[in-house]
Amino acid sequence: MKNPFSKTTPHRRSEFLRVQHTPSKCQDGNSNPLPQVMPPLKLISLEDERRDNNLVDALFNKPAKTVNPSRPSMMNLVYPPLKETDLTVPSKNPGSRTSLKSAQAALYGKLVGSITGNSKSTSDLQTPDQETPVPVPRSVYVNPRMVVPEPEKRRISLKQMHIGWRLLSLVLASGLGYVIFFMYTSPVFKMVTPVIAGNVRVASEEFVKVMDVDGKHSFEIMPSELQKSLQNTFPELVSVDLDFKFPNQMSLRVSEREPVLIWKQGGQTVWIDLFGIPMNPRGEAGNWFVVTAEGEAVNPAVIDPQNNPGVYRAVADPELILMILNLANLTPAGTSIAYDPRYGLGWNDPAGWKVFFGFNTVGFESKLAQYESIVAKLNDQNIQPRIISVQYPYAPFYRLE
Repeated sequence: MKNPFSKTTPHRRSEFLRVQHTPSKCQDGNSNPLPQVMPPLKLISLEDERRDNNLVDALFNKPAKTVNPSRPSMMNLVYPPLKETDLTVPSKNPGSRTSLKSAQAALYGKLVGSITGNSKSTSDLQTPDQETPVPVPRSVYVNPRMVVPEPEKRRISLKQMHIGWRLLSLVLASGLGYVIFFMYTSPVFKMVTPVIAGNVRVASEEFVKVMDVDGKHSFEIMPSELQKSLQNTFPELVSVDLDFKFPNQMSLRVSEREPVLIWKQGGQTVWIDLFGIPMNPRGEAGNWFVVTAEGEAVNPAVIDPQNNPGVYRAVADPELILMILNLANLTPAGTSIAYDPRYGLGWNDPAGWKVFFGFNTVGFESKLAQYESIVAKLNDQNIQPRIISVQYPYAPFYRLE
């Protein structure tokens, strides 16, 4: 056939293909068709093959092959696992079934017959004293596609676990109790007398008395609290450095303030430094100027003992302290400096009155000349004043009471 199909006859394509694939004939005219159907194959499942292998091994007294139950086999992924009911042979009577052993024996006889070429039953080959090992499925699972046996879990006895924890707790408690007992009874952890350094006017015994650590256990001491206590008790200290060395040693190094004036106010006498911080007199006073101030008695007082330890309330400003020191060099010999918050600075005249020049030394020479003229006039009039003020040169005055 030529041109069986074309663009105009596309329906003839099937006819062309049928002719092309028609079996050809031999030269003698007889047809020799190719086999169109493959011979049937005998399908043997993996489960049947394993069962037969186990039976053959049992026949020749070989140990049966075991399957690791913790790993799923490829057979179980495709075929359902072997069940006990698969090894039973139903009898003619629906109500009764043969035993598993009889079904296995029958299967074993068929296998032996196919190997030896005869159909003898297994009962003729077996001796009464020998029993055929029966392969028993390791487990039966409901899932028909995959069998993943659960691994065996090691169980720990609760009683043993409780005993173990109790024993461990007992050991820890005993060890802790021994450590506490040793720390309380051993002299190694008892504090010795602290070493004091840097003090000049404050005696070391006073620091030791305030600290009160001699003979106490080192783990009961809090260095931060001791430092606060020292700063709030001694206004003479500028800095406090407390060093603790394990297990029972402590050293204290202090730095004291330097007094510059003796301040008398309200019947109370204190020493003050350049910043006006008051402190209690200790030991002998130096060659300092004495200031007599008007007002209530002053005592060293801490502003905030907890948050700002060692910060004391000042008696006078640093500027006022410098003015007092400058005025002290201009005062007559044998006189003391006087201070009044209303009139300023001056001195106590030996004649029995107080003179004030204000809060600064500007124009001090003119103020001093005006003061001398006022004193001369009062002496001529035989007047004994109590206060003379030249704080304002254009308005001087004096008071009798």
